[in-house]
Amino acid sequence: MINRGEILQTIEMIDQQHLDVRTVTMGISLLDCCDTDAKAACRKIYDKITRSAKDLVRTGEEIEAEFAGKGYGDFKMAVGQAVADHLAPIREKYNRLMNDKPYLESCYRAGAEKASRIAGRTLEKVYKKVGFLAK
Repeated sequence: MINRGEILQTIEMIDQQHLDVRTVTMGISLLDCCDTDAKAACRKIYDKITRSAKDLVRTGEEIEAEFAGKGYGDFKMAVGQAVADHLAPIREKYNRLMNDKPYLESCYRAGAEKASRIAGRTLEKVYKKVGFLAK
């Protein structure tokens, strides 16, 4: 079962390393694409993403061959089944988490505590700038 720490570590990693969520979902990092020359950086990013997605064209051609001569209904059913199969683990995880009320409540509490700390620091700064006495 996924725990709150793993979730927070992932969020922290994305935030601290300034990762683009799209690259996270593709499972690639663009950190090595940094370059002082913007055109060079763009070329590196393009090259890396196209290398990672190289099988998409082949997959498209395979799908085209599989459904050649068939109607849209057949393709629609296959897409629906593929989406359902792909989402099954996510649905299962969602259901597991939704049924784990103590875990959800601990996440809510942790989030509320963090938000309270951040809001408290912000409010202190505002009080100082406006000239109010801090509580």
